[in-house]
Amino acid sequence: TVADGNPPPTTSFTAPSTARVDRAVSFDGSASSTTAGTLVSYEWDFAYDGQFAVEATGAVQSHFFPAPGDVVVALRVTARYSDGSTKPSTSTHSLQVTPNQAPIAEFSAPASARVGHAVTLDASPSQDPDGAIAGFEWDFVYDGAFVADAQNAIATTTYSTPGRYLVALRVTDSDGAQSLLT
Repeated sequence: TVADGNPPPTTSFTAPSTARVDRAVSFDGSASSTTAGTLVSYEWDFAYDGQFAVEATGAVQSHFFPAPGDVVVALRVTARYSDGSTKPSTSTHSLQVTPNQAPIAEFSAPASARVGHAVTLDASPSQDPDGAIAGFEWDFVYDGAFVADAQNAIATTTYSTPGRYLVALRVTDSDGAQSLLT
């Protein structure tokens, strides 16, 4: 047996261990190397089906996973040597893709108020268990018309006639999921 003397490249990449459905995940294969040649290609297989995507080339890639589940991603790097030969090397990484959890809408309000006096509503206790809250919308009379300019955690309104009012808060997270509380 005659060996060609060209060691295969070392494939190495970094990626998170968890990801969210439809959120960009970054993969970095720039730590891959070769001791005897030049790296000439980086090819990614995000479905781990043996089909390295032609459009997913380069040391750094972003990818969106459309469904939750356990996923294996593969990177194949190829080195070219001075004698013109090439050798590939492949490495894999597992990650768990989870669905987005809806935010939790919470707010406090006074039990009573006076006609013509400002009423302050505070939604700062609202939270998103797996991301960030992107917006707060208030419906001060529970008629389905959320106030477009009241998108802060703390809102103030004034009631001009006496009565009992039901207030609604709609919270939207950074992935577009919503939660409603009345």
